[in-house]
Amino acid sequence: MGADELHPAVILRTRPLGESDRVIVLLTPTLGKVDAAARNARASKRRFAGGLAPGMRGRAALARPRRAQSDLLRLHGFEPTAPFDEVGRDLTRFAYVAYVCELTDQLVTGQDPEPALFAELCATLEILVERPNPPRPVDLRAFELALLRELGIVPALDRCGVCGEPVEEARLEEPPPSARVPFSAARGGVLCDRHGVAPIGEVITRIPVPVVQAAARLLARPEPAGLRDAVEAGAPELRRALRDLSLGAIRVHLRRPLRSLALFGQLPLSAE
Repeated sequence: MGADELHPAVILRTRPLGESDRVIVLLTPTLGKVDAAARNARASKRRFAGGLAPGMRGRAALARPRRAQSDLLRLHGFEPTAPFDEVGRDLTRFAYVAYVCELTDQLVTGQDPEPALFAELCATLEILVERPNPPRPVDLRAFELALLRELGIVPALDRCGVCGEPVEEARLEEPPPSARVPFSAARGGVLCDRHGVAPIGEVITRIPVPVVQAAARLLARPEPAGLRDAVEAGAPELRRALRDLSLGAIRVHLRRPLRSLALFGQLPLSAE
């Protein structure tokens, strides 16, 4: 990388570095996740005129440090390329953006190129920040599942997560409302009858089949038209079950609790 190479980037997190500098954690399509030092970040009105807040999309001017042994890049400038003002005026948007950035920061650990994941994050931020209508919980569910898919850790949704055998109930075209399948994120997803019996000390939940199928459809590319509206219009208990499935699949991969979840306690229940 030469001096001041421009890279599309999303800011995931910032932390202090001395009195006036900051470390900016960025996700880029070609470099993956990188840490970069922004010198005089708090004082520079020219290089960082738009701010350096998590969730901002823009072009990052990055350069390698002079000391080869340092992994910390230099951030010489950041030019926002998308609106961001609404995030500071809307608690729901702020909470959603903080959550998707923290989740991405935790689950993405390497510096491998992540073009598809980067595109998913940018598309989600566009929905959360720029759409005139308030963001919805289904937008978070879609991103959570897409993130798991792009990282290769999505749970099995129609085959047993242990043995790989088809779980026929999960494949029913018109499942009855009472149809349920055993699910364990720790065991890899939905489970067949043989592996769906919980050992002593382990909890296996039974998830409604329509919820498992909704999760599978949210993973499809292209996403079926009108799917998110249909999910939001569904019964509250099914939306909660979809949330529990998705968060359960995420929780087994987290290194520490997500602090941004505390923000959801300040939102209406319908926004969770």
